[in-house]
Amino acid sequence: MIIGFSVSNYRSFSTEQSLSFLASSDNSHEATHTVPTGFGALPRLNRSAVVFGPNGSGKSNLLRALRTMREFVLHSTSFTDAEIAERYSPFHAAEWQNESTVFTIDLLLEGVRYVYSFAYDLRRVTFEQLQVYKSHKSQRWFERQFDAGIADERWMPFSAGFPGPREVWRAATSPQALFLSTAAQMEAEGLHPIMRWFEYQLDISLSSDFTELSLFASRLRDPAFKSKVLDVLQAVDSPISDVRVTEPKFSHESPPAGAPQDHHWLPSIEFLYARAGIPPVWIDSRKDSAGARRLVLLLVPLLDGIQRDKLVAIDEFDTHLHPLVARFLIQTISDPSFTHNEVQVLLVSHTTALMDLDILRRDELWLIELDDEYSSSLRTLLEHRPRRHELVGNAYLRGRYGALPKVEMEMIRDPAGTSPPPQSNESKKTH
Repeated sequence: MIIGFSVSNYRSFSTEQSLSFLASSDNSHEATHTVPTGFGALPRLNRSAVVFGPNGSGKSNLLRALRTMREFVLHSTSFTDAEIAERYSPFHAAEWQNESTVFTIDLLLEGVRYVYSFAYDLRRVTFEQLQVYKSHKSQRWFERQFDAGIADERWMPFSAGFPGPREVWRAATSPQALFLSTAAQMEAEGLHPIMRWFEYQLDISLSSDFTELSLFASRLRDPAFKSKVLDVLQAVDSPISDVRVTEPKFSHESPPAGAPQDHHWLPSIEFLYARAGIPPVWIDSRKDSAGARRLVLLLVPLLDGIQRDKLVAIDEFDTHLHPLVARFLIQTISDPSFTHNEVQVLLVSHTTALMDLDILRRDELWLIELDDEYSSSLRTLLEHRPRRHELVGNAYLRGRYGALPKVEMEMIRDPAGTSPPPQSNESKKTH
């Protein structure tokens, strides 16, 4: 499970900003919304983190940062110079342009805590460290740092608790690659839990992903999984009776040379509408309503995450969803009769119907906004000390917690300060 994630010098983030799933001492919804860890220093973790804030405040960038970290961990051993440069997107201010981007993730896997950090710039990995806690005391398994003054890399001594031919792995690590990824590919068994988590237990869905039907089609081909999707659709009174995946027109993985590159070569998802007295009809999801399509595709990562104990991160979670449906899905995630112990979700939302202490804990609600330098600032609602039964959604809209867009009607009025006078009844009659 994830304990926390932090990022600095990436897109709209300048100084380090951190998101935590560590449960506070608040005992509200403790039995349903938190998971006991068996780890003394952090007894319980939250299932959910829901992030609210104005448009353009950095919510999507938080998920992009997590996805970029995942790409490095899984693929850095094959990165070219151009590929690492493509992933370097520092904060816009001039003083940050030559500084490293830094990611840190804190994980609890199989009873062991891993705190893993790395930094990179336009050309190379500039820092990397792994701290491992098998008890209350940490072991620094490895650490490397690039010294720009001497244009060389310094490695700290490896921990005795980190077994294997470590010098061989170090020699094989290129400047663009992570030591974690290199050593894991060379069968460093102690690093496999981290690699497995990034590969199989982390699912990130950005808004643009929901137009790529092939990302969701493979799971919907599984009859047992599709049955769970249909159960939820029935529970929220959706008119969709069935879902099916239609295969591409040809069996080739890609069109033959010279053939047009269009959507007919990709699998499509279709919805069945069937009610008594009405002939059933299958509709291509791309021609159906945005709400129907979004709901079905949203259920794929959510239910897959529940089934496989993942961290599921979803951008614009409630887009095209009725507020009651969005609330239902949040409550489902926190229902121990439906979910497994280790599923967690990180959701981006604009719907204040979810900002409700009846369905989420105070430390599961997060706020993000831009500061005076247009840098994203992230904090938990708990910092504002809302009362246990406070109507936090209403208080948020009234501006008590900040992280609101500054909407000023005067900005769109007539520049001269006047508005056309309303027409009288007599003048209307002359037209």
